[in-house]
Amino acid sequence: MRRLNFLEFSEAVAFANRNFFAQGENDFLLLQPKVYRYPKKYCQHHYCYELDQKMVGLIGTYPIAWDDLKMLGIGTVCVEENYRKQGIMQKMFAYLDQNVFPDYDLLYLSGDKTRYEHFGFYKTGQKVSFRIKAKALAQENIKALRVEPYLTADESVNRALYRLYQSGEKVRRNQDNFRDVLQTKGYLIYLIYDGPSLNGYLVYDNVTDSVKEISKTNLGLNDVLRNFWKVIEKPELCYEVSTDNSDLPWLYAISDSYRISHLVNVRIINYAKVIRSLLKQKNNLPKGTITIRIQEAVNLKVTVGLDISVEEIPDQPNFDLVLTEREVHQILFDNPLFWGDKYPLLKAYCPFSLPVTLSSLDSF
Repeated sequence: MRRLNFLEFSEAVAFANRNFFAQGENDFLLLQPKVYRYPKKYCQHHYCYELDQKMVGLIGTYPIAWDDLKMLGIGTVCVEENYRKQGIMQKMFAYLDQNVFPDYDLLYLSGDKTRYEHFGFYKTGQKVSFRIKAKALAQENIKALRVEPYLTADESVNRALYRLYQSGEKVRRNQDNFRDVLQTKGYLIYLIYDGPSLNGYLVYDNVTDSVKEISKTNLGLNDVLRNFWKVIEKPELCYEVSTDNSDLPWLYAISDSYRISHLVNVRIINYAKVIRSLLKQKNNLPKGTITIRIQEAVNLKVTVGLDISVEEIPDQPNFDLVLTEREVHQILFDNPLFWGDKYPLLKAYCPFSLPVTLSSLDSF
């Protein structure tokens, strides 16, 4: 197992295409342009497994920052068909465990729950998908906006879009590939003008009729959606948001139905930093101290007072809670209906909201 070099990157893309899209039904250059159009930047984040100098396995990674957390997305995980069921995937993840994962706080990937729990990833987090009919939006007093597709790249527009994004989001994307990030999986970008000023953008998946992201300044969501509807002329659409989105009450009131679903497979590497960072994003937390033993991982003391501290502590005779890693991931990020009143102080703090982005976190 080793890191790819620049000259091998096109070979790796072809390898991934063969293993994921045997009939040529898609192409990673189109599916993930934010990564595969930038070989010099992202070759160093891809790793291949070789036998007899032949590439037989591949894993890609995609680092981003969320607030003060270092996060790593994992994707394009594949093994050549004739070499499967020989333990190669286990060896690839073992290599990353040793050489890559310790540099990050939080890992995430999409995929089968059972397969990736084997590697310490737990399907968790929540997103809300609202199904909205056009007739549900207010028809009167709609502010007229100009909404048009962004078809031809323009650097000044790219910079403006990036500034719009920066004004409201905590996931820190890169400016140099920002337009390609928005075009993940072939999504469409729409520019929103208030008079001559570019005041927002909208990202739309026309395959599923889903709005994936809206970034705006000084514009009402009702106005944005209503003007967008004039362009697409569909009877209904979906809008996917995080569980801490400030528009949740309004979206619930106007939606025809909604669905809460799992977000992604998550693995915490640095428990103390992750819990401390996410607690600091919450307001009006009750004061208290709780000790937690996470089996086969770490012991923690969580204190919420004038300040918030989460520290690693040595073994001791008793802990307030003794939990498995699966239980910790569930409590921190999942629906409290599934763990109920067993942990009353944690219920006051959790669940934490993971960022809902274009592809359920900015990964592959």
